[in-house]
Amino acid sequence: MLRIETDARELSGYIRVISMIKSKKRVADHGEVFTPSWMVEAMLDLVKGETERIDSRFLEPACGSGNFLTRVLQRKLAAVELKLESLT
Repeated sequence: MLRIETDARELSGYIRVISMIKSKKRVADHGEVFTPSWMVEAMLDLVKGETERIDSRFLEPACGSGNFLTRVLQRKLAAVELKLESLT
């Protein structure tokens, strides 16, 4: 049996996501949804090593507002800064 545990923070996050969907019809017609920054961070943390590896690549075909690509770039730039600091 699968047991799902959800804490209050997770639950409130899901509620926020649902409330961000402006129109169920729009989602159904276009598949357009907004991914909040806390969810982007959580998803990118699942592949943390890749987001910090300078030579890795990411494809975001449904870019929308660019939340994923922006955070990936910020993480890569932070990795470059750390590498440069270690060289000096």
